[in-house]
Amino acid sequence: MKFTHLLLFVSVFFSTFLCALGQNEEIEVWPISSVEVHQAGALIEHSSLVLLRENKIKLVIPGISHGVDLSTIQIDLPEGVSISKIDYEEREKPNSRSLELSGIKDSIYLQTVSRKMHEAIKQTLVSEQKFLEANRSIGSDNEVLLVDDVAEMADFLRVRNKEIALDILETELDIDKVNLIIRKLTNRKLNLERIQADKEGVVNVVLNIAKTYVRPQEIKFRYLSPSAFWSTDYEVIFNSKQIQVKRYALISQASGSDWSSVPITLISGKPSGTLSPINFGDWVLSTLKPNKTSRNDKSYGVVSYNMPLIAKDSDDTEVAVMEDFDSGSISESEEVSFAGSSRYIFDLETSATITGDGELEKIVIDEFELDGEVRYYAVPALKSEAYTTVRVADFSGHKLMNGYAQVISNNSYLGKFYLDIPSVGDTLIMPLGPNPYVRCSRELSEETSTSSILSGKRQVVSNWKLSVENFLSDSISIDLVDLVPRVSARNLDVDVSISLSEGGRLDEINNLVTFALELGPQERREVTITITVVYPRNSILYGL
Repeated sequence: MKFTHLLLFVSVFFSTFLCALGQNEEIEVWPISSVEVHQAGALIEHSSLVLLRENKIKLVIPGISHGVDLSTIQIDLPEGVSISKIDYEEREKPNSRSLELSGIKDSIYLQTVSRKMHEAIKQTLVSEQKFLEANRSIGSDNEVLLVDDVAEMADFLRVRNKEIALDILETELDIDKVNLIIRKLTNRKLNLERIQADKEGVVNVVLNIAKTYVRPQEIKFRYLSPSAFWSTDYEVIFNSKQIQVKRYALISQASGSDWSSVPITLISGKPSGTLSPINFGDWVLSTLKPNKTSRNDKSYGVVSYNMPLIAKDSDDTEVAVMEDFDSGSISESEEVSFAGSSRYIFDLETSATITGDGELEKIVIDEFELDGEVRYYAVPALKSEAYTTVRVADFSGHKLMNGYAQVISNNSYLGKFYLDIPSVGDTLIMPLGPNPYVRCSRELSEETSTSSILSGKRQVVSNWKLSVENFLSDSISIDLVDLVPRVSARNLDVDVSISLSEGGRLDEINNLVTFALELGPQERREVTITITVVYPRNSILYGL
């Protein structure tokens, strides 16, 4: 009985001792409770329940993104608790990614050894093949052997030579297969090393406790991570009745730790990484006119219709974003002003896991309907099919941001475009791809040339006929657009005049002619453009 009491006493003593040790020194359970992802960086919050019964306690908070700036750390403390010391360190991370990195390194070593073995086998086969070739030569239909002219030996050498050729080919295929495996493993290894998968940030906090709490108190710990960003992506689904827009978020974070079922809030712009307010930069307004394009430039009239001034594709976008966020810390430049930018906030309802290895995760934000006018855009000099566009006059209530949009119609993917949001009051134009049921053409119907000896001038008159036909069952609105020539600054002795049929409008700045037409079902319309060029009689005219 006494032994039982003694054993019970020892158990209680050690339990109390270990509990007190945990309270006085370290607590290492700090799950991520929420994340605010900005377009450049993320505010990550960890939280934990802590027993505050001693005068001083040390908290060890692991699982922090590497490269954290101590100046961005924020801690919510209960009343009567203060910070005595705080520091940041990086240590080896005992998790699946570090084990994966170690395993990948071992696999690369084994595959490299395997490749060397295959290469040695190939070298042996090649040497044997050269030896056989040195002991036989082909003369007419008979084989002449340098050793013994024996028919059986000739047959053996012939068969063996074929076998060696096949063995060499098989060995080369094995080497290619091993090289492919090594390349994939190396890419994964570089990716894990880039995010420092074998390391994690650890914050050590020493707290002074002036007030004792009976129950555990929640402490929240926040910091800015430079390794995360998000951007918008859209799906524009349209038919004859409505235009439905699905908004997605492309989220990436390379902290090395996954965000599993964490409440995520998306915020446009960048977070503030300083305690002091940042000075505004200049907020400059200006108007930009589209660049003039030459007749030889096959992108005129289309690329500039609703595309950014600098062309982008999906890969370039990701690289550009990563370059913006690769500074290693979150900081606002005083030379950049976001005063004219809206601050949008989106709360995601998702249980998705955002992996910590920098992979893009596509998550639905919301879905809404746009009220727009479908209008067609025909450029017969470039394409015989007219382009479908949607003009949205009022889009301010949908929190639209710049981003790529995938266009889907009748379950068919038509392509993507860059959604460049204009200022409120301007019309948002969304290109929805070519329509094979609205066709157009352009042809030179007549061209004449006359010259005058008295004036020393030559005149060329070109008559162009543009046509458009609506094969749809509904009436349509369409802009029929063509380019007209201009004169370079050094050819002031050349005069160009443009004459248009009824309804034509000349844009002298961009040298574009536009006919705004209304076509009924199965209706065809023709318009004409007359270009008159007068130039010196003894000169040669180019470009017309």
